[in-house]
Amino acid sequence: SEKLGHFDYLAELHEKHHVTVIALGGQPSVLNAEYFVDDIKAGRTSLRRSFYFYSIGDFDPSGWIIRDAFINNLRHYGIKNAQVFDLIHPDMLTPEEILQSRFPIPAGPDMQEKNRRWLADVSSRRYANMKYLVEETGGKTKLYGLEAEAVSTARLDAKLKEIMEPVLGSDEDRLKLYEMKNLGQAVKELILFKVTHPDI
Repeated sequence: SEKLGHFDYLAELHEKHHVTVIALGGQPSVLNAEYFVDDIKAGRTSLRRSFYFYSIGDFDPSGWIIRDAFINNLRHYGIKNAQVFDLIHPDMLTPEEILQSRFPIPAGPDMQEKNRRWLADVSSRRYANMKYLVEETGGKTKLYGLEAEAVSTARLDAKLKEIMEPVLGSDEDRLKLYEMKNLGQAVKELILFKVTHPDI
């Protein structure tokens, strides 16, 4: 998540799905990524596997810059196979909800290139409701964004159930894998004990 305000919700996701969560606090640093990768390695997870990131951040140029900076930092520290799913976008809301919650994206010379790149990126994703975030008036384009808080946690849960659970497997499948992993560790410890204590 881009914001610390989502931490309670992230903690719930961690408990429910046994996934790793991180709240960046508005701007990722290289240290965020380094510590995050160190924690993954400490859990004996290979950095060569595929990683799936479910992003909760503002739908605006700054939110996407923060997301991209974090992913680029992860790649620097060895996570090369990263797939990102953006959970905050206009198709998560109705047109009425978008019009109520949208905010104008700052314009001006310093924002022109950022806004242009962001609009090109989001337009390529063909969100059906993107038209409610772009206004053409007098030959000028006015852009709007959405704060992450515009999408309810209930809607986020529903979307995560749709796109995350197929990657994780059902609860029963995860439980079986967890138990098999524990069983494998217990067998290793028993063999080591028998080898080091042959008289018992």
